[in-house]
Amino acid sequence: MRRPASTTGEMAFFRNAQSQTSMSRFWLNIANTAVSGTSQIAVVYKEGATTGIDFGMDGRKFDSTNALSLYTYAEDINLTIQTRPAFTNSDVVPMGYVTPVAGQYTISLSRMDGLFSTGQDIFLKDNTTGNTHNLKESAYSFTTEAGTFNSRFEVVYTETSAMGVGTTNDITSSVLVYNENNQIKVSSPNASINGITVFDTRGRKLYDQTNVNANAATLTGFSAAQQVLIINVATDKGEVSRKIVY
Repeated sequence: MRRPASTTGEMAFFRNAQSQTSMSRFWLNIANTAVSGTSQIAVVYKEGATTGIDFGMDGRKFDSTNALSLYTYAEDINLTIQTRPAFTNSDVVPMGYVTPVAGQYTISLSRMDGLFSTGQDIFLKDNTTGNTHNLKESAYSFTTEAGTFNSRFEVVYTETSAMGVGTTNDITSSVLVYNENNQIKVSSPNASINGITVFDTRGRKLYDQTNVNANAATLTGFSAAQQVLIINVATDKGEVSRKIVY
């Protein structure tokens, strides 16, 4: 194990970039139209690096817990730049993120070089929904609640690894209910929504929407005083209940 770099990630990485050869790199961005700015990480493959913390090669992530943030990690340290050993297509890169507000976000491939620019695919595995996506083909969109999520995503490099994830999806973990701009929204990427019912904490029905027949819905026409609500989502694979503050 090498000692961590004492400078911020991009400064440490790019200061030494001219002396580093035979590297393969790619950069990923996370963004949301309702949140200003983006967050970027770099993953670097280079002979002589380790999967631990490498001084002068890795860069720490210092973002506030309230800011939009994408990161990889090693030895429990969040990284904006992670340098790993010589590339093998069996490698797996865990990736986490912080979102200040609930909503829909995108992870996209910003740029790449080395073997990634000559044919090597980059797959994003979503361990919550079971989805897999080739980032070289297009950006990946997903819905999330606000918070810190350390284990939702992994980067892998073969279709076999990517498609082996999420074959038995848990409907309970994949359905999201959130408040965006004072509208209640429901996302169910792995099951079609049949109906949505809203109750207060006393069990009184406040809203009922049937025949949704979609993977996402907005509760149009619904309004209520600020309170805790129970949202029951009926899908073609079962029912899920969520509590939110409206």
